[in-house]
Parts: sequence; C-alpha cells; structure tokens
Amino acid sequence: MPELKPLPAALTGIPFTNRTAHRLGVGAGRLRSADLRAPFHGVHTSAGAGRQPGDEDRLVREAVARCHAFATVLRPGERFSHTTAALLWGAALPRSFTTAPLHVAVPDPARARRARGTVGHTLPPSPMVIRRGLPVTDPTTTWFGAAQLLSLDELVALGDHLIHRPVHPVRGDRRPYVTLAELEAHARSARGPSVNRARVALALMNGRAESRPESLLRLLLHRAGLPKPEVNPELCDSTGRRIGRADLVFREARVIVEYDGQQHRTNDRQYEKDATRLERFHLDDWHVIRVRKEGLFDFPRRTTEHISEILRRRVASAVSRGRAH
Repeated sequence: MPELKPLPAALTGIPFTNRTAHRLGVGAGRLRSADLRAPFHGVHTSAGAGRQPGDEDRLVREAVARCHAFATVLRPGERFSHTTAALLWGAALPRSFTTAPLHVAVPDPARARRARGTVGHTLPPSPMVIRRGLPVTDPTTTWFGAAQLLSLDELVALGDHLIHRPVHPVRGDRRPYVTLAELEAHARSARGPSVNRARVALALMNGRAESRPESLLRLLLHRAGLPKPEVNPELCDSTGRRIGRADLVFREARVIVEYDGQQHRTNDRQYEKDATRLERFHLDDWHVIRVRKEGLFDFPRRTTEHISEILRRRVASAVSRGRAH
C-alpha cells in the first residue's frame, strides 16, 4: 500500500472542510483515506480525534470533538443548544446524550438547519455565549431547552450544576452560570409543553449539590419519603474542630450519606483525603453510609430501605440515650 501523503500543517489535528482542504491542494482521493473521518457532510477530522488522554470521560471528549468539527460549517447566528449546550456548559448527562445527534439552534425567524448528525431548532432571540471556543445558548435557554429532552431528575441535576456556587471556584470559570431566581423569573413567562416539568424541577433544585450523582441520590431519598437532608454542609467535631463537608447530612440521626464515585478510587490523593475525613466522622459518632453506582442506578429501592432503617435505628438510639440520662 502506498504511503499516505501528509496533510498540510494547517490541517493537522483540527477539523476542516472540503473547501479548505481543496484550497490547500488536498485532493478528493486523499480525503477518502482511512486516517480521516467525515462526521458531517463536507467536514473531515483525523480518525483519532477526540480520543486523547485526559481526565474527562471519553464519550464527552468525543462529543466535544464533534462539536468542534461541525463548528467549521456553522452559519452566522447558529449556536449549539439543548443537551449539546449542556455538555459544553460542563454538565454530566446520561451516556445516551453524549452520543446523540448535535442540537443546533438559530434565532427566529431564521430557518433551522437540516444536516446529517444534527437536530435543528429555531428559538426566540437570546444571548449567544462562547464555551470551549464554541458558540452555545446561554444557561437559561440551555436549561429550558434541555427540559424538552431530559427526565425530571436529570433536569434537576442539570439545574443544580448551572446554579452551583463552588466552595473552591476554578479561576476563570464564573460560577454560578445562572441563578435560581433568574430561572424562576423565566419560568413565569415561558410557554411550551415542557414548562410544567421545568417548574416542578425548579422546586427540587439545590445549588449546593456538587455532582450529578449527588443530585440524583438526593432526589431518590426525597421520593422515598425520608427527611430532607442538609446538602454539603461544613461539619465540626465536638471540640469545634473542622472535619470537612459531607454530601447529605441527617443531623438529628447523626447520619451521613456519601456518594462514592470512581474518582475516589482512581485518584490516590483524593482517596487518602476522603479516608481521613470519613475516619474523623466515625470518631465523632457519625454513621457514614457510602452509596456506590450500583446502589444508585441498579438497586435504588435496596438503597433507600437500608438508609431508612439506619435512620430509624439511630433516632431510636438517640431517644433511648436521652431517656437514660
């Protein structure tokens, strides 16, 4: 097999259009080579695009890479919207949304585009924002657009992400992206089939949640009829010394519910930090329940029954000790 002619340096490692390739002397035959992909009509990327190592989920990286590829043929005023925009705002979504067609919107009265691998939308005029170097809908428009596609719990989790104010913000990342009050104000005048779901979701959102699993776990316990927990409060021991924050706290029962994500096992520094924090909770008479992925997504009823039983026993024990004293 003859050796492939290298692409011009200007096309290496980036998505490019047929027009750009032809202008730089790349023929149609070279564009059909196995080292290139055509994710959209008239757009090419290297076959390995989106598979670089990194700390983001591979599927999310690939979705972002597809957005960058399609951005080469975006028309003036077009921007990514709905769940595609949510991914670009850094939200974690169910896996199916990372591999789904890209949502692309244009302000009314322009016509929504029709292109392979995309879903076109015409939206009321709204601000356009640049995220990851790409044009996206603003956070409010993104959240209300996603309400058409996400389940209620996933919509709450997305809202929690957008309104979250980090304890330790990343420099240059201006959080929160939108406030709960701003979303509520928009909901009062919004129209459409998904507005009722959005209004229900607003009542369930909590800006202290730090991850999608935390939000989903909180909603799971809420639907099971458990008492409302504090979300990520700062806890101190009996001497007033700071121990750390905990995901969900039932203070009366002295029970902590923590979501044990994969990062707790793959990051040695985080693992050691969490182990020390949890040990201090135990020493201060907190009962810590660690919920893993299977407990949240595969066996939710077993999880809620277990937590409910622990809460009942802890409260009963506290009452008994009180009477004994």
